[in-house]
Amino acid sequence: MTTLLEAERALAQRFADAWTPTGFPFALENEDPDVLTSQPWARFVIRVDASTQDTLGSVGNRKFERSGRCLIQIFVPTDTGVTQSVTLRQTVLEAFEGSRIVGTTIYFTDVIPRSIGIDGNWHQSEIEVNFTFFEIR
Repeated sequence: MTTLLEAERALAQRFADAWTPTGFPFALENEDPDVLTSQPWARFVIRVDASTQDTLGSVGNRKFERSGRCLIQIFVPTDTGVTQSVTLRQTVLEAFEGSRIVGTTIYFTDVIPRSIGIDGNWHQSEIEVNFTFFEIR
C-alpha cells in the first residue's frame, strides 16, 4: 500500500523522469521556477481529492482508496508556433497514460491534454492526470 507522502514523491518523480530529457526547466509544488523568457518550462502540482474507506477494521488494518490529479502546466514562448508545445504535451502524455507506478498502488485513470492559450509572453498548455491509489491505515 502507498502512503500520501509516498504517492506524492512517486508522482513527482514520474514527471521529473519524463521532463528532464527535454532539457527545459520545471518547478514542483511550492518551488520557484528558474525560467528564462526564451525557453519552455513546466510546473507540476498534485491535488488529492476524494478518499473513501473501502474496508472496516481496526486501526492499521483499514483500506482507503484515494484519488486526485496532477496538473502539469507547460509554458512555451509566444510566436513560436504549436509544434514545440504539442511535442512537450506528448512527452507528458506518454509518461502517464495507460500506466501505473511500479512499487506503489498508483494507477492512472485519465490523462487529459488541453491548450489554454496565450497569457502575456507565454502560450500555456495543461495536462490533467487523474490517479487513484490505496493506503492501509
